[in-house]
Parts: sequence; C-alpha cells; structure tokens
Amino acid sequence: MDMHLSLLQVCLRYFSNTESSRVDSERPLRLSSEFPRNFCISVVLVLFLLVLFCLAGEITYLLFQSIMQSGPTFSFSSFLYFLAYVLANILFLTHLSLYFGYREEISLGSESFDVSHAFFGVRRYRCIPIEKILYFQMKQNLLGNYHVELFYFADDGKTKKIYIGTYLGDEHISLLSAHLRRFEI
Repeated sequence: MDMHLSLLQVCLRYFSNTESSRVDSERPLRLSSEFPRNFCISVVLVLFLLVLFCLAGEITYLLFQSIMQSGPTFSFSSFLYFLAYVLANILFLTHLSLYFGYREEISLGSESFDVSHAFFGVRRYRCIPIEKILYFQMKQNLLGNYHVELFYFADDGKTKKIYIGTYLGDEHISLLSAHLRRFEI
C-alpha cells in the first residue's frame, strides 16, 4: 500500500510541477527549469494521446482491410484526411515532448557560462567563456514570459545568440540578470 501511495505522489509531482524553476546554488549561480505543467492539462493530453493511438489503430485496420480486398487504398480526399491526421499527430507529439521532456540548466561561474538544454535526456550543452560574452538583453515573448538573449563571440568568428530562461520565474530571471551585470557584460 505504501508503494502505491509513493508512486501516486511521484506521478502527481511529475504531472503538475507548479514550481518549474529553482535555484540550485547561489555561488556559483545554478538555475534549473522545466516546462510548467498543470495536472488537469496533463490528464487531458494523456487522454488525447490515447484517442490518437486508437484512431491510428482504426486507420491501420481499415487500410489493411482495403489492401486485402484489393480495393482502392486511397482516394484523393481520403489521402488529404490521412495527411491532416499525420500532421496533427506530429504537432501534438512535438507539444507533448516539450511539455513533458524539456529541461534547462544554467550555471554562471567566474570563468564560464554553461547552458544545457535537454529533451528527454538528450542534451545540448554550451560552455561560453565570460570574456567572449558581448552583451545580454531581457525580452518578453508572446505569452508574457521573460527570457534572456545572450550574444557571444563564437570560436568560428561569428556572433551568436542563445535563448536562456524561457521557463524561469520572474524572480529567477532577475537573479540571472543581476549576476550577469556583476561581470559588466
């Protein structure tokens, strides 16, 4: 019984992470964030995923039945419906992977600025030396969230930009910009 309750607590915590960003340490500054999740929306997304899988099974069954009876497999209008279904699935799975799989970790030390973006454990890691950072600016996206745009001089001789803190809370964005200002960037 205790195992079931602990599993339920883990599921509830995973499907509703209202505290999606946190400060792991102050010196050096380490921040981590995830896509914020709501339990009701998580349940609706999982149910919608089940409906899409059922529809995929039904479409596959009808397709094989049509092939076995050597009838016409697709007409032009049914192909357009099938294409719309596939595109909707791709869009939905992209949103679902962002919703459940995105994680960002930021570390600002005295010598480097480390950023790690991850989707379900597949990480893209960047280590930017402090002296190569040109400037930063805070921006607001269409949803009202603030993030930091950091411009730096890359090893290939080009100026590059990286988006940081898309899902950080406002107090954590302020903390990050205050630490960046200390280096007079």
